[in-house]
Amino acid sequence: LVGSEMCIRDRSGTYRVIFDSSFGSQYDYIVNANIMDHAVSAIGITRHADHCDFTISHINNGSAINTGRLSVSIINKP
Repeated sequence: LVGSEMCIRDRSGTYRVIFDSSFGSQYDYIVNANIMDHAVSAIGITRHADHCDFTISHINNGSAINTGRLSVSIINKP
């Protein structure tokens, strides 16, 4: 992660990375996210200048996934 961010679970299946200092816009950084344990799942990413939200759900039925590991990296655009 860039600088010192923190990640919190916002609600079922949704996680938020909060940046210590905001970017100029949601397009000023690159997001890489990988689900580490669930083969049939999808990641929804919503980017903002001051935070980034991740929603993890089952591909088959759309239900939220609340277990497992999510690998996230936030990279400054060159």
